[in-house]
This record gives sequence, structure tokens and C-alpha cells, in this order.
Amino acid sequence: LVTLAEAYPRGRVVGVDIEPRSVEIATARILAAGLEDRAEARLGSAEDLVERGAFDLVTMIQALHEIQEDVRSTVLARAHAALRPGGMLLIIDEPYPHAVSGLREAPAAALLQFIESFMGHVLLSPENQRQTIESAGFQVLSQMVPEPGLICVTIAQRG
Repeated sequence: LVTLAEAYPRGRVVGVDIEPRSVEIATARILAAGLEDRAEARLGSAEDLVERGAFDLVTMIQALHEIQEDVRSTVLARAHAALRPGGMLLIIDEPYPHAVSGLREAPAAALLQFIESFMGHVLLSPENQRQTIESAGFQVLSQMVPEPGLICVTIAQRG
């Protein structure tokens, strides 16, 4: 948050996290940098986001697969509502191959899915990520899985 607030001095930055310790650390860094007027670390869940048309950008970094399936559409709908028209959504998440044969090209994905499953998380294929994002009303502008296939980067826009 501090890095973003420093990089965009005319902007306002809000981070939402369910982990109290992460919010405490972020808040301390914001205060130490003297950015409390433009940066905020908020304890809460993304499905509790209440802002409407307030942001130009929403980011979800390594989070989509951790959102339980029964609230995933709500979280994306809240992100959509929080964006101004034309606002952007950036998602960087771990992909899972759409077909089992894809595991031959990305064997690390099988290991990641195995580990994540112990935490109750399910990795989505890029295709499933796209469908989920589009069903929330976004237009996907770009999606890529750079080598070695450990992340999927999706850029979408609120219409």
C-alpha cells in the first residue's frame, strides 16, 4: 500500500485483508510513511466492500483461488460495483490447467493444487477464471500465463 501511495501521490489506496496481523503491519507502515491521509489498511472481507464507483483499480493478488466458491461471485460483484465505469480489475492468481493433459506442461500446478487443497482452496483454470470474471459483468481485455505457468494475469474492465 505504501509503495502504491508513494508511486501515485494524487491517489487514494485502500487494502482489504481478513488477516489482522497483515492489517496491523500495513497500518504501521502507512503511519511510518506519513500516508494515513491517502492510504488505509482495512480489516475485513472483500464481500463486505461497500464503496460504489469509488475506485479506478481493484487488484486481487493470489486471492481468487482462496475465496470460497459460494462467495466468489459476490466478491467479484462488489469489486465491479466499487469501480468507476471504465475502471480496471487486475487479478494475478495461480492457474490450474483446464484439462488433465495440461499437467504435463505445468506439473507444478498439480503440486500447488495438492497443497492448496489442504487449506480448502481450489485453483481455477484460466478459462474458469475468465468465465467467473465475465459473469460478474467485467470484460476481460487480456489474460496470460507466462512461463513456467505458475501465475495467470488477467486484466478486465468494468463496462
